[in-house]
Amino acid sequence: MDESACFPVTSITVGPQPSLGVFLIRFDFLTNPLQSPDQPNPGRNYLLTPVQARYLAEKIQSQLHLLESGASPGTGDQKH
Repeated sequence: MDESACFPVTSITVGPQPSLGVFLIRFDFLTNPLQSPDQPNPGRNYLLTPVQARYLAEKIQSQLHLLESGASPGTGDQKH
């Protein structure tokens, strides 16, 4: 990780948006240590195509496996 600020996620909203043909994901988060987890800042609504949603799920699964196994993640990820 770089020196960017990190914001703990308190809730995740996900779901298909059939009329648009996309998948919605939103992360509500805390911005400071004194903020109550019951009153998070609302995140932005992100829309993913089905391909992007599958890719995100696969990336999370593979990184979760690395985290749980104690392995170090590689550096071959795409940069945007």
